[in-house]
Amino acid sequence: MLWHTFQRIRKVPEIDDVVLATSKLGRDDPLVRFAERESISVFRGSEEDVLERYYMTAKEIQAETIVRITGDCPFIDPAITRRTVKLFLENRIDYSSNTIERTFPRGTDTEVFSFDALERAYHEGSTRADREHVTHYIVSNTGKFRVKWVKSKKNLSYIRHCVDVKQDYLFAKALFFHLAFDNIFFTTEEVEALLKRLPWLMEINAHVCQKEL
Repeated sequence: MLWHTFQRIRKVPEIDDVVLATSKLGRDDPLVRFAERESISVFRGSEEDVLERYYMTAKEIQAETIVRITGDCPFIDPAITRRTVKLFLENRIDYSSNTIERTFPRGTDTEVFSFDALERAYHEGSTRADREHVTHYIVSNTGKFRVKWVKSKKNLSYIRHCVDVKQDYLFAKALFFHLAFDNIFFTTEEVEALLKRLPWLMEINAHVCQKEL
């Protein structure tokens, strides 16, 4: 799944470098070995304080702008990510995303923020949610940051192809089975068309509830 995530992200021309930010725990050693094989940079930090991990990663590579993609999105859509990145760059804001108002599928989540905004969140964010969810402080304090978000022309929030639990994985396998013969980098539009043609596929993970903060 990580291979697909990284390959898709590399199709976004505005992104200069891709880094795997994982924990120092031994159970994440296989992720590091994977990244080394794929020539992907790695930074290891705290498991629970993910905000600190992101901040230290960005500081280490001297990033001016950070694009956050989580590791459970093997069908991240480069076009949607690029649209979110361009919104950030063209408006010179602190934060952009396609998640504040949910109109895109879960599994295409993209957040873009400046290093200055990340640094402020790192120093000022104090709650457990702030430390665990990286951008929680920014999104919860929009009066302190310049924030914009991307909306889909169609409401596609009913589609869930992130992979959190076994049923999500089975749904992801079904999408891949039906769509990847022609192109492993199939688009959100192709997923939508497939589910209109075979709506029963959504029953595989329809009962899965997204974890709340």
